[in-house]
Amino acid sequence: MKKNSKYAFLLVLMAFVFTFSSCNHDVTPQIISYTVTFNSNGGTDVESQTVESGKKAERPSDPAKKATVAETYTFDGWYTSADEGVTLSETPFDFDTAVTDNITLYAKWLTNAITHTVKFESNGGSPVNSQTMAHGKKVNRPDNPAKDSTATEYFTFDGWYTSIDEGLTLSETPFDFDTVVTDDITLYAKWIANAITHTVKFESNGGSPVDSQTIPHGKKANRPGDPAKDSTATAVFTFDNWYTSTDEGVTLSEAPFDFDTVVTDDIILYAKWIANENIHTVRFESNDGSNVKSQTIAHGNTATKPDLPMKAGFASMEWYNGETIFDFATPVTEDITLNAKYFYGSKSPAAVKEVGDIVFNDGSTTPYKEGLELTTAQKSAAIAVIFYKGTELNNDDDTTTERTLGVGLVHGEEAYWCTRKADAYFLRTEKVECKVTKLNPIKFGTHRNGSDNFELIAATDGINDTGTAENYVPFYFAKNYKDQSNAHVAGSDYENNWYLPSVAELYKMSKQKDLLDFVGTLCGTNTYDSKYYWSSTSVVHSNSYFRAYGVDFDEKDPSMFSKGTKMRFCVIREFN
Repeated sequence: MKKNSKYAFLLVLMAFVFTFSSCNHDVTPQIISYTVTFNSNGGTDVESQTVESGKKAERPSDPAKKATVAETYTFDGWYTSADEGVTLSETPFDFDTAVTDNITLYAKWLTNAITHTVKFESNGGSPVNSQTMAHGKKVNRPDNPAKDSTATEYFTFDGWYTSIDEGLTLSETPFDFDTVVTDDITLYAKWIANAITHTVKFESNGGSPVDSQTIPHGKKANRPGDPAKDSTATAVFTFDNWYTSTDEGVTLSEAPFDFDTVVTDDIILYAKWIANENIHTVRFESNDGSNVKSQTIAHGNTATKPDLPMKAGFASMEWYNGETIFDFATPVTEDITLNAKYFYGSKSPAAVKEVGDIVFNDGSTTPYKEGLELTTAQKSAAIAVIFYKGTELNNDDDTTTERTLGVGLVHGEEAYWCTRKADAYFLRTEKVECKVTKLNPIKFGTHRNGSDNFELIAATDGINDTGTAENYVPFYFAKNYKDQSNAHVAGSDYENNWYLPSVAELYKMSKQKDLLDFVGTLCGTNTYDSKYYWSSTSVVHSNSYFRAYGVDFDEKDPSMFSKGTKMRFCVIREFN
């Protein structure tokens, strides 16, 4: 216990001594400091400063702020803020100001947009100003540049292109001005070179038109084919050449244009014509006939028809220009050669054929008259005699078409109309109906034109053997008439289309028996002495369908005969 009391005493004594000492010495003052905090607002960190009250803070090194894609930042100073940096003081903090409290200073940054330069390289064209573009914005399309032409070319602007080798090669597609700019770029003009051309016009001065030519600068024009100019009544024109003119063709250059000259400008060349008296020659080719002299005819006048050249065996001739008979009333406007064509008949093939005319295989005719004589050559060419011209032998469905019919000079020997074994012997062939009514005059039924009778018989139901010639001898005689040796039609325009006449046509022939006999005698062919001749018309009424009509040439009377009766027959055809 004593020991503890001793310690307590010592403690009290020490406290007293300390208190006493304090009361007898000076007291040391306490230092007050404040913190200056720097908020860099996204910039690099800046350390805070502890500043004694009343002292000044030190200006730290400026912070830096990392640029964005579109902007850079410039440090603008340290500012105080009453609302924790939301709004900054109007003026920057003055670092000569004594610090008397904790403060926070806020960095202020100026925002700068990132820009790019777009350059335009016009590649020889007019200059185009560069553009400074904010990052991510679009370039404004400039006006197209122009490029001066050379002597041989002019240039068309084709667009702006990028390049990875400073314009040596351009991008495949032009730059898209809707593209945002994110870097400096250079755009290069692309030009399309076009050859400079000139037009060479040809003024033919009344001649046929000549097409203009488009010629590249420095090249030569092509000499065109010579134009032609129509003759006048007194002159024909010869093309001389092409000439230049300084007064639109009023006067021409002394020398013609040289087509070896290169073209350097648009030019007009003018045709020069030499006028010559307009004279034509009409030559006559008599084709083995006697010679006929040529004629010289002024343009527009007519030639004189010369005396007919002589050629044995022929009765007439015509002068032909090509395939047409030449009309000597036609004005002559060019050189022509007329060729003689000789005809057996006294009338040319183009002449209208009339009843009584003997027809030759060249189409010519000679009218029969008493005392007429024919040469051997004419007899060898005679093929028919015209016996009818009109409309009364037409079928009922055609009352207007005029037909001219001639009968062949060679007759068939006696034969059946058809044999008893022929299908047509016992069948009605109503399609060829031509009923004979013996009035005064005699009347005939509807089918008077017999040119298609055999075809209509073949088309009758039950008749299937018309291809057998021996069953239908008269019809096949007509069908193959050209094969008759004295018919004289083979190889001519008249070798086909012969037919066995209808009863109406045959009756009309009988009325011309005297004429037909005279011609047959004259030509040494057949006459109608044999009296009865077959028609192609079969009887279709009552029970007489196994009969056909024939005509008695002596009595001029049509009658019905059994198809099994043997009679002669003749053939006819149409002629133009």
